[in-house]
Amino acid sequence: MTSSSLSVDISSLSYMDDVNWIASSKEDLEFILDIADEYYSLIRLKFGLFHIPIIPVLGSVRFLDILINIFNSSSFVKKQTKDTISSFITTLKSKLLTDKQLIYFFNTVLMLTLEYSLQIIPLSFNECNTLSAPIQRLLKSNSKFASSAPDCLFKENNFYNLHDLWNQLMQEFSTAFLIRLFRLQLNNRLHVSPLVKWDLPFNNKSFNNFIGAIFSFLKQNGLEISFNIHKYLKNEIKGGLISLDSILPQAILVKHQYIINKFSLLFLDQFLDNKGSSFINWKELVNRSCYKNNFFKKNNVSNFYKLVSSLVLKSDSSRLVSQNYRLARTNIFL
Repeated sequence: MTSSSLSVDISSLSYMDDVNWIASSKEDLEFILDIADEYYSLIRLKFGLFHIPIIPVLGSVRFLDILINIFNSSSFVKKQTKDTISSFITTLKSKLLTDKQLIYFFNTVLMLTLEYSLQIIPLSFNECNTLSAPIQRLLKSNSKFASSAPDCLFKENNFYNLHDLWNQLMQEFSTAFLIRLFRLQLNNRLHVSPLVKWDLPFNNKSFNNFIGAIFSFLKQNGLEISFNIHKYLKNEIKGGLISLDSILPQAILVKHQYIINKFSLLFLDQFLDNKGSSFINWKELVNRSCYKNNFFKKNNVSNFYKLVSSLVLKSDSSRLVSQNYRLARTNIFL
């Protein structure tokens, strides 16, 4: 019996745009470029070092219209924010605008611009109030209010509802942090927020997520952190009685992430029959109506399924699960 193989070369072309390397010295930059050159040679990507302009910068550099300061100084960004507000006010000051039009421009144009440019430089409450003071002065003047009128009046929802710079930044930072937390929870198949439960050990893959790396590092060194968080921030996924992350180490869940994501497995309940006392076979699990559009190779019994069954089954000769893994009510996952 003879065998043969066919091969074909496919030409492809890809581009790499908007790549910036920032280093504190020429030597550091050369070291970074050497590593990049080795990597691109490995994947057979032409990397022309002679096309790269090297610009010495002592202050801030602009990337996607955000100023990044190599010395981590916020003074340049604050000056830019002040100039942006001054320019905006100068433009509007000479226009015949109503108070509602001014509010519209401030809330939907200026505030969004400031939020974007300040997303990597947090400012204090007093700094935000100082920077936004000219906005309130223009609004008071335009609306024929005395300059001594309280600022809180114009920020009241039932009055002008002028957006407050400090509040907007806090919402922006809080939202970004929560999105990262929820993404971390999803990637690790946790039924609650990592702020509530996290037991993944620190290893060479921890740096894939900075927040997760911090949690793992603290856990490894015996430093426990507790958070008194609102119930909505727990992001608890309900439906089952016994979560998989309560009976299996988090590292196991990460290892079998593919099959868990494929079948949206979060609870032991999903492996049990309608009475919650017997472990269903693999064919029954994958042929449930909710998985009818799943193109996974269903004939191959998953290693994760075998792992869970070996953990919860009362004996190898029976499909009954141990008493402590049985459900206290009728199973809803049918």
